[in-house]
Amino acid sequence: MRTLFLAMPLLALPTTAALAGPLRFEEALARAEAQAPSLRAKALEADARRSALPAAGQLPDPKLGLGIDNFPVSGPPAGSFAEDSMTMARVGISQEVPNAAKRHARTTRARTDLAAAEATLLSEARRVKVATALAWIDLAYAERRLAALESVLSRLAPLPSAAKASVSSGAARPAQTLQVQQSLAALEDRRSELVAAVARQRAILSR
Repeated sequence: MRTLFLAMPLLALPTTAALAGPLRFEEALARAEAQAPSLRAKALEADARRSALPAAGQLPDPKLGLGIDNFPVSGPPAGSFAEDSMTMARVGISQEVPNAAKRHARTTRARTDLAAAEATLLSEARRVKVATALAWIDLAYAERRLAALESVLSRLAPLPSAAKASVSSGAARPAQTLQVQQSLAALEDRRSELVAAVARQRAILSR
């Protein structure tokens, strides 16, 4: 039994940086840094800590106190300010003054909270960049594999007709035509897998 071997050189892949769709690597990193929800949340937390720092060492706000003494609630003068000469109104302002050690401790705590928030923001930025870079690389290679396979399929497209012609001329057996069709079908299945892989990696990069 003769077996028909098909040899077809693959097109050389370019050595320049691949594109993950139209999105370049540097642009993907820039977008992730600007748009990642987790980074926005961490940045807002750091801003809140930064805004609270000046107030940490300040004295509490003064309190305004109002009161009425000896206001009649029973008897003939009940409910009247004019009938009882002992009724007096009080207006006062009070100010709590915590000792310097407490104010210093509050300031130190606020600075520590700010430093922790900024460190968390930096760590999250690095995590987002690494995750984005890996997702972009996975997508780029998935697209390269798909492009290479599509190129091979395009170049192998004339083979079924050529195999049928060989059978008609007696140069090949009918079983060899079936082998060609099966081989092409297997490549088409692989192409479908790669298309799904590209779509999956694009979704991951988008996230």
